[in-house]
Amino acid sequence: MKFAWVVPTPKSSLTEFLAAFFRPRCLCSLKAGWYDAVVPRPYLFVLALLVGSLGSYAASVSLLVLPFTPQNNTGKYIWIGESNAEGIGDILAKNSIFILDREDRLRAYRALGIRESPTRTLATSLKVAMELDADFAVLGGFQVAEAEPVGDGRVTLAITVMDVRKWRKMAEVRVDGKLSDLCVLETRAAYLILKAVQADQATDSEAAFLARFPPVRLDARENYIRGLLADSEEARHRHFTQAARLDEAYPAPAFQLGSLYWQKRDCRHAADWLRKATAEFPRKREAQFMLGVCEARLGRYAAAEAVLRALYAAAPLPEVANNLAVVLGRQRKEGVLELLTFAAERDSEDPDYRFNLGHALWLRERYEDAAERFREVLDLAGEDAEATRMLGRSLQGDASRAARAALENLGRMKEDFNDNELSVEAAGQVSGVPALPAEP
Repeated sequence: MKFAWVVPTPKSSLTEFLAAFFRPRCLCSLKAGWYDAVVPRPYLFVLALLVGSLGSYAASVSLLVLPFTPQNNTGKYIWIGESNAEGIGDILAKNSIFILDREDRLRAYRALGIRESPTRTLATSLKVAMELDADFAVLGGFQVAEAEPVGDGRVTLAITVMDVRKWRKMAEVRVDGKLSDLCVLETRAAYLILKAVQADQATDSEAAFLARFPPVRLDARENYIRGLLADSEEARHRHFTQAARLDEAYPAPAFQLGSLYWQKRDCRHAADWLRKATAEFPRKREAQFMLGVCEARLGRYAAAEAVLRALYAAAPLPEVANNLAVVLGRQRKEGVLELLTFAAERDSEDPDYRFNLGHALWLRERYEDAAERFREVLDLAGEDAEATRMLGRSLQGDASRAARAALENLGRMKEDFNDNELSVEAAGQVSGVPALPAEP
């Protein structure tokens, strides 16, 4: 989830300056105080007015939570370090903090040639955070004291919050309690971290904050984390399934199981799990997207439409608009052209959006417009046999009943979803989003 930096300089024109700072990621940096060194003085007053009026649009700060390191011989509890990163990150993500997740972290490890390990130096941790362009990094250690001879042990989490850009320590947090309350301790730690990185914003009391996030069952969390760390697909499936069964209100293992079946293109089983992963959690949108595609592949267009409508309202992205248009088209409903036009305008380099728009125009016997879209597909893609055939049909004005019946379902679904740069706050600010026709 890495952003491209657009940095205005003292020589930038006012137009260039505003264009740069209207990027969500740059507005995020204003909140971190980074603008002091780069904002041309003549524009400070203009910037102050704009940022003050666009506060709701500014993207949230980005934060990386690294797995906590064991401080004693933890043995069977080695999974706790990864749990700390997942649990704290999930809670912060629900509070408008942009979390760089495990997949991002592993990608940074590969880019930097770093081997994944439960222990790492401060320099290595900050190097990973800088690779991911994080504003803040959360580092920590955990210590488990087992009860003797049997019983509920105790766990201590010692946490440091680092300002990555200023290379300074922002806060130190320490929580401890019963091992069986690990998920509650992670929520308490998230609350204290949130107060550190958003010190200027009002927060709930700790009791109210904890009440908002009911804890996951510890055995379900353990199985989920062991699934993430497993080397084989069989072990991942076993642990995720066990976690989902132990706590049916826990969406994360259901999402992982849905993803495993999605990768195999087993839509029936993927959909069954993904339906359970559309509760409020950081990857809800991704789960909705995959579920919509699966329902469409299974021919359940009404179900696909319902899921994609909800996702489009929250994340009006071109891939969502495209897939919703395809599903509406297969049900011969209104709104197809508007959605496809929006998708093609938002991503002018994707040939599939133009192909689908050309196909929709052809079905409506707008042959000249359709031919132009298919020419654009060929300009972008080079070779595309379907686009070549449809260009020929458009030039011939051929949309007979038989041809329409044979080619009605040519619409191309997108399978890749990327909402990295669309913050919760910015989702409602995307311009030019076409309104959908009311559901019947």
